Amino acid sequence: MPFYSPSAAMTTFGLPPSLADDPAAQVLMTIMAGRNVALGAAIWLLYLQGKLGAVDTVMGCVGIVGLVDGWVCWREGVIGTAWFRAANGLFFGGWGVLGMTAGR
Repeated sequence: MPFYSPSAAMTTFGLPPSLADDPAAQVLMTIMAGRNVALGAAIWLLYLQGKLGAVDTVMGCVGIVGLVDGWVCWREGVIGTAWFRAANGLFFGGWGVLGMTAGR
């Protein structure tokens, strides 16, 4: 969705309309979406190759992204979304750091 309607993606993400309507912020949202697609593709392809330790490593890094998402939402005053994004970052990042995909 960020590739076709960055403004709608930003409001779905939980950011306030003051940011979602800003063309400069929309460009950054589109760039971020491309990076997220690349991280998701890396996780999927590594999993298909059976490189479960590498999946855990990337998931641990993705956890940082979730924490940053939560922090940004908190700063923008969308507290509920901030908690949701940070909690997901902790869960999936923790999953990776603990090596749960690889069964460690």
